[in-house]
Amino acid sequence: MALAAYAFLLTGALKFSVVLLAASWIVITISIFKHKFFEKKLRKHQIIGNGLISLFIGIVFCFVWIWMQPQPTPTLKAAEQPKPIEQKLFAYLVPDTALSPISACGIPPPAAITIYYGSDAGYTSGNNLKLISVDNTPLISAKRTSSGLLMSLKLFDNKGKVIANIVDNKFVGKLADNLAVNNTEHTLDIFDKNDDRLIFHFRYLNPKAMEILGVFYHPTKKLPLVIDENRALFPNGAEFSNYCSGGVGEATLINF
Repeated sequence: MALAAYAFLLTGALKFSVVLLAASWIVITISIFKHKFFEKKLRKHQIIGNGLISLFIGIVFCFVWIWMQPQPTPTLKAAEQPKPIEQKLFAYLVPDTALSPISACGIPPPAAITIYYGSDAGYTSGNNLKLISVDNTPLISAKRTSSGLLMSLKLFDNKGKVIANIVDNKFVGKLADNLAVNNTEHTLDIFDKNDDRLIFHFRYLNPKAMEILGVFYHPTKKLPLVIDENRALFPNGAEFSNYCSGGVGEATLINF
């Protein structure tokens, strides 16, 4: 019975364990007094002797019960609770040292920066870059500063819900659970973890060039703008490859 009590203790049934252990002690105590360990002694000596044996066994039971009792899992105080890991980006995107791809734009003016949209390209001499817009509302934009590039981005899913929102290289709100970010000081890649699909890619190739790939949905459009390495496919079915839009100042390079 005592062994059963300790078994229930290990399973977490504390109250039932106490009841069984108390019952075991009572049964053992009755057996001690019936055994008459001190039958040749005076009556009071028999009671004291048997009582001491019973007390000793009770103390052993309690000590073992305390020793075997599962210890509670320590909990951290509020100030010690680990903080959730926040998705962070580099403060600025800085140019890599990659060569600029050959494009239909040829050699742009010295002060211009070229943006590669797959096989298409556009160049501008501005510092406030409206890279992709929807009905003239920026979807992707960037600011060129002396410290590097500040990227702003708003991505939607195919139901028109915002899944990623970046303003000046800082996440605003929560990144969708199905997305993962791979970020270096030169690149920003966003993947769909469910199928390991790249949905946005940006790389600051060098001080004069950057590239963009991705799938860009918007609540006002039934189909997305798709930019891959070979073409730009617009929601209205228009398709461009090896196309150049140049000398646009700070105007939007792609508007759909």
